[in-house]
Amino acid sequence: MRDGCWGAVDIGSNSVRFLVAQVTPAGMKPLWSSLVSTRLGRDMAHSPILSKEAVEATLAAMVEAWRTMQRWLDDPARVAVLATSAVREARNGAAFCRMVAQQLGMTVQVLSGEAEGKLSYEGAVAGLTAEPLQGKQAIVVDIGGGSAEV
Repeated sequence: MRDGCWGAVDIGSNSVRFLVAQVTPAGMKPLWSSLVSTRLGRDMAHSPILSKEAVEATLAAMVEAWRTMQRWLDDPARVAVLATSAVREARNGAAFCRMVAQQLGMTVQVLSGEAEGKLSYEGAVAGLTAEPLQGKQAIVVDIGGGSAEV
């Protein structure tokens, strides 16, 4: 394990994003990232249940990603796992979170729509220098697979 390494998992309605980064006083240095389309929320328009196939695909992607993340991390507690609208709205969303905890030892934090929008905004503007926004307001629109935040 490298000192200062942390992981992040973003479980969205269409895809799961993975990141390992080294965090230092100078900032964050991404070491590895990946995106896997699992379509977790694929049938949510017709049924408020995460389908068995979508859950299995998402868990398989997470298991595989954790194998890779272990090059830098030795503790799943060093991985922030965030879930968005599909898990938030599904009747079996809590059961999905328990499966992640049982299989990977990771705690899933299900974001509210407001928290999801705030993090989307912060992520979008984080790479901008202060100069382009000097004296201006920025609006970020995050169009996800199951929700949209402004």
